[in-house]
Amino acid sequence: MIQPDHRLLYLLTLLAYGILYAPQPILPALASEFNSSSNQAALLTTAVMLPLAIAPLSYGFLLEKISAKAGLTYSCVTMALCHVAFANITDINQAVAIRAIEGMTLPVMLTSIMTLLTRTTPGDKLQTTLSIYIALTIVGGLGGRTLSMLLTEYADWRTTFIILAVASLLLIKPLQKLPNYKPPHRDPIHPKEVFSCIKHRRNRYLFPFIMLQFFTMVAILNFIPFRIMQAFNTESYWPILLVYSFYIVAIGTALATINMRQRVSDLQFKGGLFWLAITALGLWSFSIDSLLMYCLGFMLVSGAIFANHSICSTEVNQNETKYTGLANGTYLTFYYTGGALGSILPGLWIQLWSWQTTLYIMIIGCVLSSAILCLYHKSKAT
Repeated sequence: MIQPDHRLLYLLTLLAYGILYAPQPILPALASEFNSSSNQAALLTTAVMLPLAIAPLSYGFLLEKISAKAGLTYSCVTMALCHVAFANITDINQAVAIRAIEGMTLPVMLTSIMTLLTRTTPGDKLQTTLSIYIALTIVGGLGGRTLSMLLTEYADWRTTFIILAVASLLLIKPLQKLPNYKPPHRDPIHPKEVFSCIKHRRNRYLFPFIMLQFFTMVAILNFIPFRIMQAFNTESYWPILLVYSFYIVAIGTALATINMRQRVSDLQFKGGLFWLAITALGLWSFSIDSLLMYCLGFMLVSGAIFANHSICSTEVNQNETKYTGLANGTYLTFYYTGGALGSILPGLWIQLWSWQTTLYIMIIGCVLSSAILCLYHKSKAT
């Protein structure tokens, strides 16, 4: 049974991830309209990911001292204003600037949501709560992408951002009914606690692990629209929408981790290695220019990475029970650092070398992630 307050937090999750990813599949359209290159258009993702990588740590520190409700209200107001502005841009630089403001605002929303969910969930229900949360991040991201693609195909891409602005405003009033949850720990927190959280003897392996995972996910999400249009010589968004639709499989794998944790001992290690192998197979599938193989690759990569995301976020919160705000802020910092790098570096690799070479580099990243998991497994045994 979902708690009433959790329903609103889950709704905010859908909105936040719809906002975050709505521009991603229409980057080719934005590049064309503003006479920009694919790498310039990709900066729309980098601009929002980079602040997301930097801000959550400091926001997590702040959320150990104050209520998150005001932060959520502020986020919705700012997002509404940003999307009205985005719907009226006249060049790519304006778009990048607005996305940077969103990137500084989204961490307030995301860190607040994760912190409130973990603070109000009993320990034995934490995997279920976070698996539902992660499943909804997938639904929200897919919803935002689908909305922007359909409106770009049949109407005007600017309409997408007006709709998102209205949705942000509509959630402000329900937010005021959210109780002012107080952090359980009220002692002054020294800045060294931030570094202590990063250096946690177990989480210090999980943070770079999730960074590499999200690097791969964002790389595929960001550059597959350009690759599809180039490989299949099309300007239609339907092939992109078809491939992106397989993103929905990630919901199943994220929710499946609930039962997997109950049945599989040491799920982070055994499950992590399994999903890394699936990720590598999915990346290889993208090396074959077939729409069927692209769909297969997208299904495997997104499903595997979000399964690891679900498992990893639970492990981090179970390892760090004292400062949950800092733990979640640190997790999001590493998560979106990977996203920021994944939104720009693969584009440079494609330009310097090729699409196939870029895929092989990311497969090597899977091997490196496996080594990190082995170190984590060893740390749990000691």
